[in-house]
Amino acid sequence: MLTRTQAANELTLPLLGLSIGLALLLSLAAVGAARAGGCFKPVYYEALFHPIAQEAKGGDPRLNGLSDYIAVKGEDPHGGGSGCMCGINNGRWDQVLLNNSPAHESLAPVSFKLLGAHIEYFKKDGKRKGKAVEIPAAQIAGCWNLGLGTEGYRPFNAKGGASDSSQVLEPGENLVACLCLGPENRGGAGYAWTEVSYQPLVYVRPLKDGSQDLSLAPGAGEYFVVKAGPAKPIIKLDSAKGAKLYTRDQKEGWSSQLAQWQEHGGLSAQMAPGASYWILIKAGKTKANPKLTAARTAAAPKAAFVEAGPKGKRSYKSFILCGFEPSKKDGQPKPPKYDWGNCCNKPGN
Repeated sequence: MLTRTQAANELTLPLLGLSIGLALLLSLAAVGAARAGGCFKPVYYEALFHPIAQEAKGGDPRLNGLSDYIAVKGEDPHGGGSGCMCGINNGRWDQVLLNNSPAHESLAPVSFKLLGAHIEYFKKDGKRKGKAVEIPAAQIAGCWNLGLGTEGYRPFNAKGGASDSSQVLEPGENLVACLCLGPENRGGAGYAWTEVSYQPLVYVRPLKDGSQDLSLAPGAGEYFVVKAGPAKPIIKLDSAKGAKLYTRDQKEGWSSQLAQWQEHGGLSAQMAPGASYWILIKAGKTKANPKLTAARTAAAPKAAFVEAGPKGKRSYKSFILCGFEPSKKDGQPKPPKYDWGNCCNKPGN
């Protein structure tokens, strides 16, 4: 049976013509794929990769983990499942991180600044095996540089975002990394937990006098900050165009729960003189194009990312199906020769 790597390489030639045609349709993600990021060649992500959600635990449910069928299900896709690769991934898998904020109607959309990852490997019986892997923040920004742009996915460096860094995932954005186990962990079957550390952020712009037309994807939001002067600001939203207006006094601190924000119709609530407020304009289940109008606003901070709550950690499970056991020398396991390839946790990265 071919390994997943061999299968991916053999699929390249038959699909070369298809990949050339698709290249004309690809987004910025294709540029990232050509540089690095995933475990395999660009054609795999352009035509064959169909990520599915991983089992996850802890942290913020808006930060999703996805991977291929083998890594998520731990079984051969030819056994009635979905996928095109043989049921061996030999210790490497594509780890997708997706900021799924727009899908959570009761939560305020946030961005996630990625602070690092910690990977531990386990045998089938649940016992830890081998050495844990640490991926610092600087390594994320240097290697995790592929973003899916096909089938409705929005890459981390998509046009219109406030940040092009792979270390910052804005609402709806994703990125992909190739994660690998070292040779000492590549015997038999087991699983890995990848724990991702993050800081929630929101990109906030000052709200100035005048009108502006907003274009919001389903579930998306725009944040502003306004400071009330002696004359209380007047803020209006054309709510008939599919969006809602929320406000929250900054002195109350941040809240991810929309129920902790004040929801309004077309006119903002009364504002205390001199106080600063967050303004959130959020779309519902469909695209929204509302008009936001403000008057009597005072000076406010420049546009910037600000922290939105405490740091957190969320973990994602990946199954590892290896096609060999390490050979032995003098009765002791001998790690096989191993090409780290595009692995983001490659020693020396």
